[in-house]
Amino acid sequence: MKCKITEKLDINTICYSKCIPNSDFKKFYIAFFIKDTDAYLSAIGKLPLVQTRAVIYNIDGFKILSLLFRFNDNDDLIYSLWFDYFNIKDRECINKLMKQTDLSFTVVNENNESVTNFKIPNSLIFKIAQFYKEGSKEYNSNIFENLVSAIINEYENDLSKLWDDSTYTYIDM
Repeated sequence: MKCKITEKLDINTICYSKCIPNSDFKKFYIAFFIKDTDAYLSAIGKLPLVQTRAVIYNIDGFKILSLLFRFNDNDDLIYSLWFDYFNIKDRECINKLMKQTDLSFTVVNENNESVTNFKIPNSLIFKIAQFYKEGSKEYNSNIFENLVSAIINEYENDLSKLWDDSTYTYIDM
């Protein structure tokens, strides 16, 4: 299997990457990489309980998708990813995720060494497909970054507040 992180991954971060299970480059899948300190990785464990949420934010017609992952029912172990509808890499990922039956995770330590790998059923397919099919009012990467910052600031940089509010899977702001 060929799988690598294509961007620098900081501590307390999640990202996605294309993974190729064999030599057929048309059959890639998306995997999520989580990098954190040993204390947090220990709390995640080898086979954690993973809760997932997908939220579509609508801000004046600009739509953004957020995927949230919480491990072991612990608000200190919430990781979020934000998807830009007009970013080609993000669109390709969204398109693939809405067809994947499983979500694959690789957890790495501060030295980028794999600590554990696991899969969970993809319960986000419907919401991801909704975001992909609905589209959005057009925006550029600067507007996207400003919108994500505004959402995060609205929740005072507290992912547990974002998690609690994300039970509503479509939020008009």
